[in-house]
Amino acid sequence: MNPGSVGLSYDHEQLEDDLRFDPWAAYGIVTAADDGSLSVELRRVPIDIDAIVARIEACGMPDAAESARRWRPRDPLD
Repeated sequence: MNPGSVGLSYDHEQLEDDLRFDPWAAYGIVTAADDGSLSVELRRVPIDIDAIVARIEACGMPDAAESARRWRPRDPLD
């Protein structure tokens, strides 16, 4: 089960011009019990944001600076 995007999760209530990605991968596990009931467990696993930003900046893709910015946390002074 995928509750959204495993490697690119974000809060959909954000404004598009300041969209930031969440610092975790999200996934879900569906378990079927013998009685036929189902349970769903949603999980989040932290990811290395610094490593992601470094790879984006080094890859040479167009608009890499903007993509990297979306991975960095917001500056509380902004």
